[in-house]
Amino acid sequence: MGEWREVPLGTVATHYRGYSYSSSELDDRGEDSFISLKVFDKGGGFREGGVKRIRGFVPEQFRVPGGSLLLANTDLTRDADVVGAPALVPPRFHNAIISMDATRVVPDLGQVDERYLALILGTGEARSFMRGSSAGSTVLHLDTKRLDVLPIRVPPLEEQRRIAEILDTIDETIQATERVIAKLERVRSGLAHSLIGAIEAPRARLRDVASLTSGSTPSRSRNDYWNGSIPWVKTGEVRGNVIDSTEELITDRALAECPLEVYPAGTVLVAMYGQGSTRGRVAMLGVPATTNQACAAIKSAPAVLDESYLFEFLKYGYDALRSLSHGSHQENLSTRLVGAFELPVPSLPEQTQVVAVLDSASARLDAEKADLEKLRQTRAGLADDLLSGRVRTVAA
Repeated sequence: MGEWREVPLGTVATHYRGYSYSSSELDDRGEDSFISLKVFDKGGGFREGGVKRIRGFVPEQFRVPGGSLLLANTDLTRDADVVGAPALVPPRFHNAIISMDATRVVPDLGQVDERYLALILGTGEARSFMRGSSAGSTVLHLDTKRLDVLPIRVPPLEEQRRIAEILDTIDETIQATERVIAKLERVRSGLAHSLIGAIEAPRARLRDVASLTSGSTPSRSRNDYWNGSIPWVKTGEVRGNVIDSTEELITDRALAECPLEVYPAGTVLVAMYGQGSTRGRVAMLGVPATTNQACAAIKSAPAVLDESYLFEFLKYGYDALRSLSHGSHQENLSTRLVGAFELPVPSLPEQTQVVAVLDSASARLDAEKADLEKLRQTRAGLADDLLSGRVRTVAA
């Protein structure tokens, strides 16, 4: 097997930025596909839903063939997750126009395979280099001149192709699993709407069949309040899920000195405010935990209301929950508004029957998600081994 080399990107590829456009040129009825920042996944990859349309004359130099390698050179995210992300243009977008937020990287195909180059530019080292080569206070911009000195590992060309083929095969399996999950989620959502929407039972305000409270945020200036052992939930973690762990933990001292309560597993949470679509989302605690002040913690009266039924109903009622704040003097929800939310309360056996049907639909979905996570872990480990040269491929 041939030796690996480490070379500056500029010795094996050229690059250029896309078309500087104005928003007035974007038009859903435009003649050409337009590739903007929205096509780039945070971890790398092409989001077809981010493709727009553009009208009018655009110089031919900004059109790219299918299979072209692009990099995101702008980033609006708080954590710089997008800048430098690579993406290969799908064949169906052949001859699309790329925006100024994208850079096309054109490899010397006698030295480097385009698919391999996309993989190597997606490694942690390359992404870190590109983040370090970006600047801006609110919008990050990649200094594309620095790309020429980005160090990349280059094995023999045939080995590059084998590496790309191996990882492409795993990616295809991952994508197929993602499609299955998306279909199962649609089926479960439709089933929930059919079951819950058809319930005919006396209605009650939430505060009449449950207790509602909220938590707080311990002072960030007190180091003795943080990095303890008690889970603490933020609204960003409330995503229609069961919460088994949290991003942050607080200490016993924080619990003793701050207006906080440890809620038992089974408590249902509603995000009362937060960015974007967060307001109105629900979750259920899988472990005892505290919350911040933006979460309404709802403990159902067990003789009247099954906690899992409540969880499912509030997920179903997401839009209605969000609308409670409309017409008030605030955009946020509150425990008072959430407590006024009405829901049908059938008998406990009927509630548990609804939950059992939905749990059955969730079982395969959960199994597919577990398989997807294993595939992603396998892919990450294999990519690390192959792209570092620790594991070498052998020609068939």
